[in-house]
Amino acid sequence: MPRKYDHAAVEMCFELYLRFNGQHYDRIETEMRRVYSGWSKDNLVTRGTREGWPDKYGWKSALERKLLAASKVAGTSSAEKLLLEVEEVRGVIKDAIDAHGSTDTDLIWQHRAYCQLTTDALARLDAGKDNFEAFCTMMDRLMGIAGSLPGERGKRLVRELNNVYDDVIDGARKLYGEKNEFRPT
Repeated sequence: MPRKYDHAAVEMCFELYLRFNGQHYDRIETEMRRVYSGWSKDNLVTRGTREGWPDKYGWKSALERKLLAASKVAGTSSAEKLLLEVEEVRGVIKDAIDAHGSTDTDLIWQHRAYCQLTTDALARLDAGKDNFEAFCTMMDRLMGIAGSLPGERGKRLVRELNNVYDDVIDGARKLYGEKNEFRPT
């Protein structure tokens, strides 16, 4: 019969599971045995009707979120990073609710608060991307990309974009109700 471990052991193992990206069970076992001498990596493996801790406590979805967040490009804005952080915490809380049942009112309150934070962050992120300044920045990047295309094709595209540039910017100014004379660098 498997040994029972307290909440602290489960939390410690969860942190190690995330640190080692759901792999290296031998290393997790070594770290766990420093505190829990009889702990075995068998606790991580699902066999028959006995669930391993990743399945039992919903760690796999937390690991997926961690790996997804780590794979984001370095150009992620601070607003996007904040959204990822809020989403990661919200997901961990949701996993805890799923593991402990929906009777823990503190977890439910925390999840509700983080859902609101997610909604607010998404709204701010969307508002920050769809505006005149963002459009002009995108237009400037498009000009740079066109200029980097090889041969006559790139030169021709830059000429064509230059011919319509002012009209496009004026159209965007009207679309976004912009009055200032912002121009990309």
